[in-house]
Amino acid sequence: MTEQQKLEVIELLEEFQEVFTNVPGLTTLGEHAIHVTTDEPVYSKPYPLSHAMQAEVEEEFDSMLKLGVIEPSTLPYASPIVIVRKRRIIIINDARYLLSRVRTVHCNHSS
Repeated sequence: MTEQQKLEVIELLEEFQEVFTNVPGLTTLGEHAIHVTTDEPVYSKPYPLSHAMQAEVEEEFDSMLKLGVIEPSTLPYASPIVIVRKRRIIIINDARYLLSRVRTVHCNHSS
């Protein structure tokens, strides 16, 4: 990247700094509904985690709850998580079992 291109990127980042953030957020611009092929809840057993990793995952979930990115649920549906370690942990939801039972997904986006 040239120096001019670097300056242009910095200008864009400064101009739209409310969009470019390291803090996860939540949008209310759309809603979706997932319809599954059965009334029986889709549940997959969690993958095993070490005690140290379990503590990190709980800390990450607490952080996401405080930020409003996720919310508590009492639904009987569950998908295991996969942990990827980079600079910090990345939690990935392994929803393959759930997705294999999805009939339709409806999305409504507001303008």
